[in-house]
Amino acid sequence: MSRSRIGRAVLDMLTTICLATPPFLTSPETGIIFPIMPVLGDVSLTKDFWFGLQYLILPAFAIALPQAAVVARLLQTSMNTTRREDFGDLARAKGVPQGQITRRQVLRNSLGPAIVAIGLCIGGGALRGRS
Repeated sequence: MSRSRIGRAVLDMLTTICLATPPFLTSPETGIIFPIMPVLGDVSLTKDFWFGLQYLILPAFAIALPQAAVVARLLQTSMNTTRREDFGDLARAKGVPQGQITRRQVLRNSLGPAIVAIGLCIGGGALRGRS
């Protein structure tokens, strides 16, 4: 099993776990993973902006993690579809390295659906069925 296949398998497992875990279970996990960040309490942003911002980071991360997994899965599917196109075969035949093909051609042509999905997430969580 090559290193890229192991990496893909690990990323698939992580995105599946992030998709399956609801935010109310993600919150305690983020508190365990990042113990230096405050978990409980409330500080107004008008009183102390930077200290209040610290209290917003973990909840925002816990809520955004499942939506980030949706975007990652969408990008992965789009890249797999784009990788099978003819321009990738042509670039390989010309001797272009695989990493350069992935960055310059496959990723660039696959970002469209991911950007639309990010816009939908910002616009109100339409990917998770909330409108």
